[in-house]
This record gives sequence, structure tokens and C-alpha cells, in this order.
Amino acid sequence: MPVLSVRGLSIDYITRKGPVHAVRDVSFELEKSETLAIIGESGSGKTTLAVGLIRLSPRGTKVTSGEILYTKSGLTTDVRTLDDEDLREYRWAEAAMVFQAALNSFKQSAGLNGDTLTPEVVDRLGVVDEIATAIGEERGAARPR
Repeated sequence: MPVLSVRGLSIDYITRKGPVHAVRDVSFELEKSETLAIIGESGSGKTTLAVGLIRLSPRGTKVTSGEILYTKSGLTTDVRTLDDEDLREYRWAEAAMVFQAALNSFKQSAGLNGDTLTPEVVDRLGVVDEIATAIGEERGAARPR
């Protein structure tokens, strides 16, 4: 049974000149322990889809059709119908999104108590190895773009 099932999802931006169809009839299923990467050209609707899945779309955005079904402990709910408390729980505990340029948050120039954030400092602070690796990449190692 899929944990997330998106069926026929369409999202428009409402403008003075009429709707702009940013996401059209997207459907997919995501099983437990699977990871989904959304890739595409600039302006293809990747971010609109992602923020729509967690109901963080900006004003002037409208889901015009479709379902976002989330299943937990055998209970399936349409994310579009969650109340504020359940939506907060879904966002914090169940769904995650890595925004573009996330590694920029770990620039070496950022300091903590006067220390430059180097892999050694991060290690001393007990932060996960992935952050130390990201900082090392920011310091000059090639990273995919």
C-alpha cells in the first residue's frame, strides 16, 4: 500500500490575465522507504508541485483537481482536507522538502561562538557527518549542480 498517492493533481496560478497551468494531471505513488526526486527544466512546475503536496503554496495558487492521499497506520487521508493541527503534524513528522541551494545554509563564513564552521568544528559540536561533508564541499570540492 502506498504511503503517498497523488492522483490527477493540477495546480494553477491565478493571474489578472487568467489561470496559468503550472501542474497538469500529475499522478504517482510512493511506497514506504522510497525516495522521490522531482527533476525537470526551470519553470516546469517542480516547486509548485512540491509545495502543493505539503500545502505551502503561495496566495493566488489553486489546486484545480486531484487528490493527495497520505496513508499512516492503515488510515488514508486527503492532505487537502487536514485541519491545522493534523497538517502541522504531517509537515513536521511525515513530509520533508529540501529547498534549492540548501547547502548555502552551511557557508564557511557563518560563525558560532567565534568559531568558523569547518568540518572539525561541526564534528566537535556533534552535528551529523553529512553537514560536515557539505561544508567541505562548499570549501572547494566539486558538487553536482
